[in-house]
Amino acid sequence: MIIPLAQTLATDDLGWVLAENEYEKGGPHRLHSNHKITKDDYIKYINIAKALGTRFLGGFVIGEWDRENTCAKACYNKPESPIDITEKGKDWNNIPPKDSVFDYIKENAAYLDFGLHGVRHGHYEEGKNITGEWAYRLKEGAPTPWDPENKTSFVICDCFKEILRQYYTEEEMPFPESFIPPSHVLYTDPESDVSTCAVLSKYGVKYATLRYTTKNEIMPHFTKFGLFDHNVFMIDRRPPREVSFDKDSCKPPLPPRPYPFIETHFNNLWGVEEYWKKYLSLINLFPTRMIAKNTENVFSQWIYRKYVKISRGYIDFSQVPQEFYDKNIVSNLVLKTFVGPFHLKINSELSVCGYYKDKFGYAYVTLADMNEPMGRGVGKYKLSCKLTTKKPYDIPDNSRDTYCLYGGEECESCVKIRLKIYRGQSITIPTKREIIKVESSNPQVKIEEYEFGKDFVKIYLSGVSMIGDETIITINEGKCRVV
Repeated sequence: MIIPLAQTLATDDLGWVLAENEYEKGGPHRLHSNHKITKDDYIKYINIAKALGTRFLGGFVIGEWDRENTCAKACYNKPESPIDITEKGKDWNNIPPKDSVFDYIKENAAYLDFGLHGVRHGHYEEGKNITGEWAYRLKEGAPTPWDPENKTSFVICDCFKEILRQYYTEEEMPFPESFIPPSHVLYTDPESDVSTCAVLSKYGVKYATLRYTTKNEIMPHFTKFGLFDHNVFMIDRRPPREVSFDKDSCKPPLPPRPYPFIETHFNNLWGVEEYWKKYLSLINLFPTRMIAKNTENVFSQWIYRKYVKISRGYIDFSQVPQEFYDKNIVSNLVLKTFVGPFHLKINSELSVCGYYKDKFGYAYVTLADMNEPMGRGVGKYKLSCKLTTKKPYDIPDNSRDTYCLYGGEECESCVKIRLKIYRGQSITIPTKREIIKVESSNPQVKIEEYEFGKDFVKIYLSGVSMIGDETIITINEGKCRVV
């Protein structure tokens, strides 16, 4: 069994209302397209994720959805602010479309991680766009803050959050946990209190992704494995061949490249959604890769692949640096192996809390420690497996689901599942038993209903937070039913 690389899309430039380039006029680059962006583009994009059972990371530029002209406030513009948040400064006057996409995005949070990109995707001085919203970079050399105390980053975060409140409550979306820097520019320095990530961590960001470069003078602290900058861990992303930010409707050559995040821009997928479903589905064809469940899964697998060792009879987490635990970066672990027409029976001191097979004959097993934060593994555990003809029961089949599994327990009369859900999700559990009652330990996660199939039960849950609500689901079981 191996620890596969978990891959999904990281898509820049969601949130634009317009797509055309206005850089020469002092405005944003946007997507260099004449396409009219509508809610339908978001529906088609999210449908790709639904078909694959993954949660894309989307970087949102939020300024053009400002319906209260927050960007015109004095606190976000000179002289009170070190920057003008847009090219219009205090003359900003914005009217977003009446048909908001934000309700749709909220109700589909299970398939889209609402990530931070920026407010206006640029730095504006005297009505001109100097590319690099979060930091300043010349053609040569490392990025630096726009002002010595990096008040700029606080201004961007505060403005982003205030516009966010026009659509979501604090409970629904406190602040994004994930960050994609526009133009790959941010100021990195783990020793500096004014690095971009030092600011972002104060708002709750803990995951970031940008393109790794071997030019150390551009990103002097960023290694091929990644970088911890304060409480934020950042890892690599790369675009497929023949895909760039200014190209609509791209069909990259097969197969996908082996990077944790596949870099795209919103326009790359317009009109070719079926091709991207096929393209991304091929990730699972590789024995050392998997279609990621969510952002947390991408980072956990990336880190565990480097530090976790599997030997005869054991799985050992003892080499994982404590920093990844202290800063809540890692969670469960997924193992993959080829089983063909068979199934896999796992015996482990960790709980087996997820299992499914793909169309290529690979089995995926989710392991977690029920008693640890986020279900993460700590120390050394016994582990053994063997092929079997018997399908496993009372373990969630998460083949098409994106929730985070943090553990499971099975006793004579009940099954407990610890997990984190994003808004509304369902859990499919193969079972031969009748279900007497289903309970949730978190009052914010409600059991809406459950239904039976021939040999499974499907439980529909509803939560509040787009960044996840954790709960323990207790399924009280009765006698065996005929299947």
